[in-house]
Amino acid sequence: MEAFIAAERVQRAQAYRPFHVTVAANRPLSPNATRITFASADLAHFVVGGPDQRVKLFVPRGPGPAPRIAPGAATWREALEAIPEELRPYQRTYTVRAHRPDPPTIDIDFALHDPGGPASRWARNAGPGDELDLLGPTIARNGGYGFAPSLGSHLLLVGDQAALPAVGAVIESLPADARGHAFVSVPTAADIQHLAAPRGVNLTWLPGADSHRILEAVQGADLPSPTYAWLAGEASGVRALRRHLVGERGVDRRSVAFQGYWRIGHTEETAHDTPGRAREAQATRPTTTAGLRPVSRMPQDLGPSPGRSTPRRTDSRPDPELRYHKGFRGGRAAATRAGDGGLDLALSP
Repeated sequence: MEAFIAAERVQRAQAYRPFHVTVAANRPLSPNATRITFASADLAHFVVGGPDQRVKLFVPRGPGPAPRIAPGAATWREALEAIPEELRPYQRTYTVRAHRPDPPTIDIDFALHDPGGPASRWARNAGPGDELDLLGPTIARNGGYGFAPSLGSHLLLVGDQAALPAVGAVIESLPADARGHAFVSVPTAADIQHLAAPRGVNLTWLPGADSHRILEAVQGADLPSPTYAWLAGEASGVRALRRHLVGERGVDRRSVAFQGYWRIGHTEETAHDTPGRAREAQATRPTTTAGLRPVSRMPQDLGPSPGRSTPRRTDSRPDPELRYHKGFRGGRAAATRAGDGGLDLALSP
């Protein structure tokens, strides 16, 4: 067992590491979103495994740059915890909107809230030359992504504003002959973005739609078999969508990838709280809401369905914050591959 744990620690260390990046540009996309381009020669070692690739940003707690996440530490978490709490940066999870290896840059889209959480406030004011650390993958099979449809499947993509960057990256990675539906909720009509969708993908924008209206839109969609669904957004709304698809529309649960990008009344620090701890935490913590190429299907390693008595299996892929866990349990953060019963609470205020 000790040898296995040691090997897993080495695998994690090799798969993820901090990248120190600099803001190259900050371009408003809409009244409630902005796109920041990060540059660094170090990003030459950054690898994207899928179009919905997730990374962690370490957002400064106060004015000025945050202390560096020491690259020489045994793990990034140990390096982070070594920073005094009053200076320790906030952790926030985001999707890579675009990755360019030459010169090495990445784009990340930020939802802007008012008054907003630490990441939203930082993004609103970030300018060229500002610095932060980013935890990213260095191998393709890194576990921080979930989009993996079967060839020939009809596609269903559903997301809210927090998931829009991932939806956009997925849509623009699709082959020209892709077929399906995409439903995207944004705060206002002014937040609609131009996405280069294939001719056979029907893109529907839902300005001002809540989880109930998103569900109604999906209920009215024609879903031929086989359908592959990728769902992301507010956690309870995502669960309702999955129940509808699997329980009412007969979509194979193994063909539904779903991620809770944020959770009502929580930040990323409280996403793991049990209901009792969450109520206590809410009394003292502010609440906020939070050019990729097509990827081939990765082999599926499916665990037992939720509710079965079979012991839950855990994928041993890297980093516990971004890897995939089998089975969903309310109040826990877990990421999912297509068909897993997992839910990835990757909040991005």
